Amino acid sequence: MEREVPRLVILDLSMPGMSGYEVLAHIRNLDASRHVPVICLSALPPEEERERVLKEGARDYLSKPFHIPDLLECVRMHAEQEG
Repeated sequence: MEREVPRLVILDLSMPGMSGYEVLAHIRNLDASRHVPVICLSALPPEEERERVLKEGARDYLSKPFHIPDLLECVRMHAEQEG
């Protein structure tokens, strides 16, 4: 992210080593990526996670298992808002 800024990030919240929340905070703390849309994915219940990820700076949240058409629509919507 420091060398090349993507148009959009799809971020799983459950990762080994560093949590998705830590990655999201890192993305938001870099000047270059501060406004990049982040879509978070998680198997945790949406009632617990959705509000938290949006408060932390994500643009959207999808719970697993998700449907590919829903993810593609979410990507399209947020990519168009940025472009």
